[in-house]
Order: sequence, then structure tokens, then C-alpha cells
Amino acid sequence: MVTSVVELVGSLKSSTLRRQELAAEAASRLVISLLPIMQVAVMSRGEWQDAWAAYLRTGQTLIGKQISPDLLAIMATFDKEGLAERESQDIVSALKAVLPSWLDLVDEKSEDLVEIIPRAALTYLILSRPKDRAAQVEEWTDLVRVHSSKLHDATGYFHAVTLAYPICSATGMEGISAANMICEALLQRWATEKDLEMKASLLSSLTQSNILRKEPRRFLGVLMEGLNDYTTTSRGDIGAYLRGASLKAARAMWQSIGDPAPSDDQEWLQRTVSALFLSVLRLASEKLDKVRGEAQKTLSLLVHPDFAPSFLQPSPSSAKYLGTLLRMLEVDCLLPLVSGVVKADRSAWMQELLAGYVTSADSGNENLVITSREMLCEFCEESQEKLEAVCAALTQNLRDRIGQDRLLIPTLEIISFLLNVGLMQQSTEVDARTLTLLTQKASYKSSNVRKLETCIKVYGGVARLTGGEAQVRMRRLEEGAAESKKRLGALLYHPWPRVRTYVIDELWSILEDEGMETGQGSKLKGIDWGRRRRKLSRLWFTSWGLPKGETEAPGPYR
Repeated sequence: MVTSVVELVGSLKSSTLRRQELAAEAASRLVISLLPIMQVAVMSRGEWQDAWAAYLRTGQTLIGKQISPDLLAIMATFDKEGLAERESQDIVSALKAVLPSWLDLVDEKSEDLVEIIPRAALTYLILSRPKDRAAQVEEWTDLVRVHSSKLHDATGYFHAVTLAYPICSATGMEGISAANMICEALLQRWATEKDLEMKASLLSSLTQSNILRKEPRRFLGVLMEGLNDYTTTSRGDIGAYLRGASLKAARAMWQSIGDPAPSDDQEWLQRTVSALFLSVLRLASEKLDKVRGEAQKTLSLLVHPDFAPSFLQPSPSSAKYLGTLLRMLEVDCLLPLVSGVVKADRSAWMQELLAGYVTSADSGNENLVITSREMLCEFCEESQEKLEAVCAALTQNLRDRIGQDRLLIPTLEIISFLLNVGLMQQSTEVDARTLTLLTQKASYKSSNVRKLETCIKVYGGVARLTGGEAQVRMRRLEEGAAESKKRLGALLYHPWPRVRTYVIDELWSILEDEGMETGQGSKLKGIDWGRRRRKLSRLWFTSWGLPKGETEAPGPYR
């Protein structure tokens, strides 16, 4: 039987089949199925008959994401009995010739190839002599370490070395620290690789073995970088590839977080959760459905088993799920091991949660926008404390995210939304003048029309507030309203017609709220605001309630 497999594998080396990947997949499955045959070959030797009764296992059982102790025992016996010098010598030689071409075929788009061919490579290592095993791992890590024009896609080699890590760390290699070499090669490739899809493949390979659980301190920085990658090109948000792959990697790292573990493991699990939790929380509420779904699965590992089903069951776009996220800080639903660590800074929790949540409430799909805004309003109306937490977090994000339009624009949009529905002004944590100045800082010399539009909405929301209303509790309200009107007046001189139109729309809304629509507001109708004007009547400014100092175009436009 082994001879037939050897002949079949050897024939594939010079094969001209059109679908080489199908032949490689089928042959790989056949190679993996040889493991129990090799076990029988050793069992046939009298002294091992009784000892092997408990170790006869199929190849698929032995080679999985978790390398079983049985496999390590079997490999040790293969080495002791010199299997590579006898029964497996021919199949090892045949595999050595074809594996490079098979590994080149592996692509993340083909799940079957990713699953099977690297496991055939692991079978090859198991059947090899110890010194040949060490040399082969070293050769693969050299290919992984740096990008090469000769190797178009290193996905197969990423998976091969990560699958080899458990046997390297458990048994050691001939004179080299193979496990350490594998980690260093992967980290060096991550640091030098520019292709984000290749980085995503590297992250995906880390989930195929126990490397993340054994080496959390070495790969923690990789996961942190991946979770916060928002690279955008002409193809769109391609950083989503990395965020999704990083979430799967974090899930692999935390897989055993609910199990009893030695104190050292618990300490490092706590460190990884402390470093990654807020990023995972942000992604659990972001606008991309696929990323949000992966984050939901990852976050569920940190939830107490009693709460996990109710957390995982709802769709990541549902009102129940979004409401659970908003209330998670108040509910004792996390594992005791991590609860104290992640809830130590409650303001940081809310800031990071809302940094993702506002993107769903601003630019997600239509149903997600409606649902997320509804749940945010419902959450704020539950208590003054919750309203204060949300408003303080939004204001702090506005201060901290200057220059990050990806987060700044949705934050401004949701602030204007909360002003329009009458919630933001009920917060005593918000200073109206500070909010206006932060908005001005966000839009200063900006060429982003969407950002200017959201800033104008915030100016209008603050400008229409009056201190006589019982529900308005903002600090320095009159100063903020005056400053907002000043900003609106300055933007009437903006060189872009669309921006001036946004200002006029906001002024119309303000005058209408003040009951002046039939009076001064009607004068807005008689002007072509598409034409740029160098000078406006001082009378117009005073009649509209705007500061009367700036009647000529200021510079720069703000």
C-alpha cells in the first residue's frame, strides 16, 4: 500500500494536469491517511504490541489544531525505531520532491487547500529523521522570513511552520531552537511585509496551532497592530482583512480562558485581555457586518457561560445585541478573571465603545443606522448617569481624534443628532463653548465637505439652544451659542457653494425655531447663495442674531 502511494505521489511531480490543486489536495489526504499504517508497521515488532494498543489513531485524529500527546508519543517511537530508515524512507523522499509545488498552491481563498496541504507537510516532518526534520523547518522559515519574488504567495509556508511549531516546542530539534526560529521568522515577515492580504494570511496561520497560547507575549504586538489597522485604498477599507484575521487570532489566544490554568498562564491571559479588550469592544460595534460578527464571537469568550448564549444568539445588527453592548459595563457578565481588569477605567471603556458605535450609527447600512441610533437614545434616557457617560465620551473622542476623519466625522454627526433629539443639552458634563471650539478645531482648513457639513450641524445645534429651557443643563451655554453663530457667519464666506448652502439651511432652521421664519428668515430666500460674496450687509448679520463684527470675508475660512 505504501509503495502505491509513493508511486502516485511521484507521478504528480511531472504531471500536466490542468487542476493541479485538486490532485495535490487528494494526494495530501492520502498521505495523511498513511499515519496509522506506519503505526501498524511499528506494532508488528513484538516488543511494541502491547504498548501501542492505546495509540493507534487515524491521521485526521492525530493532526488537528491541537497536537495530541498521542502524536508526540508516536513520533518519539518512530524516531527510536528508525522508521525513516526503513518503512517511511521512500514516501519521505517522494514528498520532499513535491511539497514545494504543493505549498505554492495554497491560497487563503481555498479553505480545503489551506486545511489539507500544510497537514501533509506536517506528516512529512513526522515521518522524517530528526536531523532532516530540523533542516526542513529551517528551510521553510527562511522562505517565510522575507518576501521573495520567487515565491508569489507564502500562505502555504505560513501554515506549514505554524503547524510544525507544536512538535518543535515539545521535542526540540537537532541542535537548534526550532520553535524560537519559527516565531522570529513570522515576526520578521510581519514587520517587513507591505501586502495586507499576506499579513492576513500570516495571522490566519497563527490560529491553526497552539503557537498563540504558548507565545502570547511575542505576538501580542502583532494582534494589537492588526486590530487597529484601518488602511484605505481605491479598493476601500482593506484594513478590514487584518481586523477580521486579528479577531480570529485573539479568539485562538483566548480559547482556554475559561479553563483552569496555571498562575503564569492566567497572568498572561489577563495581560492580553487588558491590551486587546478595548480594541475588540470597538470592533464589536463598528459598521462592517463581517468584522462586527467576528468581534461578537471573540468577545463572547470573555462572557460568563451563563450569559454567553444570550450574547451570541442575536444578530450583530439587532437591537438586542447593540443594547447589550451599551449595557455591558453595568452588568456583571464577564469572567471573574478579566472583569476587574477591563472595567478598571470606565471612561476608556465608553470612549472606545462609542468610537466604533458612532460609525454604525452614521454610515452603516440603513437598518443598522436606525437601530443603533434608537438604542443609543434609549440607553441615554434610562438615567442621567448613562447620559453623562455617553456625552463625556463623545466630547473626549472629539478632543482625542483630531486628524482622524474616519472617527471624527461620525462622532460629530452623532453629537449633532443628540442635540437635535434633545439629549446632549441635558448633560452637565458638556461645556457648550468647549464643544464649539473643538468643532472649530476639527474643521480648521479642512477640504472634506462631509466634515464641514457635520461641523455646521453641530454649530446649528448649539446656536439654537437657549438658557430659558428647563432641560438645558450645558455649561457656558450663552458663550457657546454666540461662538457657534460666529462660526456660521464666517462660513457664509466659504468659497464652496455647497458649504454656504449648508450654512443657510442651518440658519433657516435656527430662525424657524425662534419663530422668525415669516420675518428675517424670509430674507434668506432672496439671495443666490451659490454666488460667492466678498461682503455682506451688517444689517443682515444683526437681524439674524449673528455677531456683527465680521461683515467681510475672513481668512482663512473656518
